Parts: sequence; structure tokens; C-alpha cells
Amino acid sequence: MNMSTKTCIIIAGPTAVGKTATAIQLAQELNTEIISADSRQCYKEMRIGVARPSDEELATVKHHFIANHSITETISVASFEKEALDTLAEIFKSSDYAVVCGGTGLYINALMYGMDAIPEIDVQWRQFAIQLHEEKGIDALRNKLLELDPDFATKGDINNP
Repeated sequence: MNMSTKTCIIIAGPTAVGKTATAIQLAQELNTEIISADSRQCYKEMRIGVARPSDEELATVKHHFIANHSITETISVASFEKEALDTLAEIFKSSDYAVVCGGTGLYINALMYGMDAIPEIDVQWRQFAIQLHEEKGIDALRNKLLELDPDFATKGDINNP
């Protein structure tokens, strides 16, 4: 497959500006599929408050990354990037175009430019940090960060637990 002859069209913007309708019309005209770049529409259990396309809209064009994961799963920008790239490769087997539609800028950025290699976080460290914050507050969390990574503690956002 010659990827240089393939085109991914990205429709991005805030909620309720008409992205879905535009993406569906474009995908129909180009005879292709849509990948959602929305960090919440992927959850089966979240139907309200996520501006998911209606069942009628979903029936008009094949959509990906809509209601395909459970809220019990860990979804990250890295997992979205991998899934979206794999889906693009599949779409490009039968079409010269694909449409990406959504408002999660980090997802779109990852798809366009890739992600830095980020190591997996040991679940025990995550639980430790959550528990420390819940039991002793943000100051204890900041002190632990200062102890473990003083360089980041002086430049990172230390107000966001």
C-alpha cells in the first residue's frame, strides 16, 4: 500500500458546531469511513453528555471508536493512537480517503504527529499517589514528588494532583 496516495481528512472543533454532519456527508461522498477522535464517545456506557452520533447517523457511514470500549477499560491517548492508526491502515486498503472527526485535540495531535515513548506506569505507584493525596492532601503529594523528581517538581504543574 502506497500511503503517499492516501488522505486522512480531519474535522475538529468544539461540541455542537456540526462536525458529525459534515463528517458523514464527506465520508458518504468519498465512500469511506469515520474514526471518532473523542475521548468519551468510545465508552458504551456513556450515552448522555458525550454528543455521540445518533443511531441513524451511525447507520449511514461506518464509524470507529464509538461505543467500542467499556468505562472499566483503561483508554489512553497512546491506545487511541494505536487503534486509530490500525483502523486507518484497514480503511486505506479499500479507500484513498478516511475521515477523522472529533474534539479531543490530544487524540488528533497524537494521530497526526505520534506520541513520545512513555513507559507503562506500575499500578502500585498510581494507587500510592491516589491514596497519599486522599489521606494527606496535595502538600504530601508535592513533597513526595520533590523527593522523587526534584527537577520536574520545579517545572511541572504541582497544583494538579
